[in-house]
Amino acid sequence: MIIGLKFAYVTNTDTNRAHRFYEQALGCETNFRDEDRWIDMRIGAHRIALADPSESPDGHHGTMLVFECTDIESTCRSVLEHGGTVLDRRDMGDHGETATIADPEGNRLQLFARARKVSDVDE
Repeated sequence: MIIGLKFAYVTNTDTNRAHRFYEQALGCETNFRDEDRWIDMRIGAHRIALADPSESPDGHHGTMLVFECTDIESTCRSVLEHGGTVLDRRDMGDHGETATIADPEGNRLQLFARARKVSDVDE
């Protein structure tokens, strides 16, 4: 089940240049930075991230919407049942899991599910 739009990220080949632009031209503030691979920023109550190509699905360049869901398996099944495609899955360990999907028109989106805590699994 989708619970909201988590954030959007923009794939850039030069994240340092992009970081300066989003910070200086648009007024975004940096939340955290994972070297040059991922820069998490905020503007007001909203988040946007800058990603280098290694953090993006193969061949993707531009903006990606990331939807947070509670159960990635059932959400992927729903995508397939409604004419979409599941293109890729990525386990990010303690961070959670993502699935890159395409809507019926071929637009790429991502799903994100937080990693389950040990207490969540035991229940």
